[in-house]
Amino acid sequence: MAEPPYLKALEQVFKQLDIEKADREHPIFKKTEDKEHYETRLMFAVRKRQAAKYHMDNMVESLARVAARAKEQAAASKKKKLGPAAKFTMSATRPSNDCAHELVAFLAALRSGLDFLTMAASRSLPGTTAHSIHTLMKMAGKGQSAPVLAVVAKHLAWLTQLKDYRDEVVHRLVVQQPVTGWKVSHNGKSSTAILPVVVPKSIPKLILDTRRSRMMDAELPLGLDMYESTGAVTYADGTEKIFEHTIRYSPADGYMPIDKFMRDHLKAYDAFLNDVFVVLAKPKFQQPNMSAATQSKTK
Repeated sequence: MAEPPYLKALEQVFKQLDIEKADREHPIFKKTEDKEHYETRLMFAVRKRQAAKYHMDNMVESLARVAARAKEQAAASKKKKLGPAAKFTMSATRPSNDCAHELVAFLAALRSGLDFLTMAASRSLPGTTAHSIHTLMKMAGKGQSAPVLAVVAKHLAWLTQLKDYRDEVVHRLVVQQPVTGWKVSHNGKSSTAILPVVVPKSIPKLILDTRRSRMMDAELPLGLDMYESTGAVTYADGTEKIFEHTIRYSPADGYMPIDKFMRDHLKAYDAFLNDVFVVLAKPKFQQPNMSAATQSKTK
């Protein structure tokens, strides 16, 4: 597997950090401990990225196990010898608790990593001390100008999406448990479908979790569309032969596979890390073209 793209940029930050001499006149590093704390914050941002990938990998492995079991169970249900006119469907679904828990932990790790990155990156903004990425997002949103804020502005749409999604599933609701399972449909020929595990693309809506709602089994799980088709030919003597029968599931509008959702966000996090590290690897870790107007606003 290829190394994350931000590693080379991080090495450049470390090289510049080694060059810098702690001094009372230095804009950031007044003493050696300041350099140690600075590097530690950067590494915390990387460690949280590793934690997010750990949760994503757990989820992918869980999906693989579920899919393997579903294929075995579905295959076993197709072994019975049936006549050409036989029709039946069999299915099994269950909530994917593991995926829901891993998703929340994944989002929390990324958000925490952004806050650690902010603690270091904000040191390049004279007069600014920030402990949350939200501070830099507000500054960028107001049009304040500095290289690190330009990076935030570039990634602002993703940062906002991640923040809102994470805040919703951590503070306001329990994420709806995706459904895993399989279905076998026989209509002269058998077709097997494995249900994809999907999540909302944007901020999830509140889904009721009551005794009544849990008693109501939906034929089609939330977030999925089902397609079923049968091809047949009728001969001159009136007999009919099924030559094709297919069934499949796909994400409904506004939903996407959970593994793609997590991979997309991890890729976006890597790109943001890379761009921030490139900006931070500057002499004295001070942005020389930060406008006086911005400095006055951030003090």
